[in-house]
Amino acid sequence: MDIVIAVGDQLAKQLALGAAHAGVDTAIVGDNQTATDLLEKLLQPGDIVIIKGSRGGMRWQIAQALTGQPLTGILS
Repeated sequence: MDIVIAVGDQLAKQLALGAAHAGVDTAIVGDNQTATDLLEKLLQPGDIVIIKGSRGGMRWQIAQALTGQPLTGILS
């Protein structure tokens, strides 16, 4: 299953609308934790996850959570 999970508000909405227009399943969530929770429900062994975001959005926290690493902030 291919899915775009957009995190945030207006820019996330634009990304999700573009993906949906291209025929990709989409979801818009408000924060990293919600994105992580959704991914944990959807992911199957062998799935590939690509995370793209700005440093300010700290999207690396999603990858950390999915791989069991401690979550870090911008300065940690």
